Amino acid sequence: MPKTVILSLEALGDIRSCVRQVMVFTGFENSGIKLQYDLFAKIEAIGFMPSAMGRIREDGTREAFARGYRIVYKENTDHVLIVAVIHSSRIYPRP
Repeated sequence: MPKTVILSLEALGDIRSCVRQVMVFTGFENSGIKLQYDLFAKIEAIGFMPSAMGRIREDGTREAFARGYRIVYKENTDHVLIVAVIHSSRIYPRP
């Protein structure tokens, strides 16, 4: 049984920002749409297997990767909270 996945406001903003940056960088709207689809597909998979999808970080959160983006989440007994989505070349937690 999959767990409910909750996206924090920060994570939603992160996804919007990442998609927008990809569209601007490539000049193609479809590039951003594909990234958004891939991110949400990974987030859905995290809901099905939160323990298996991501590695544990020092702070107790987990992180999984999709197309070079880090999805940071916390697994709770009844749900998964997506904390942040950030390009894997960037430092997390943010300074």
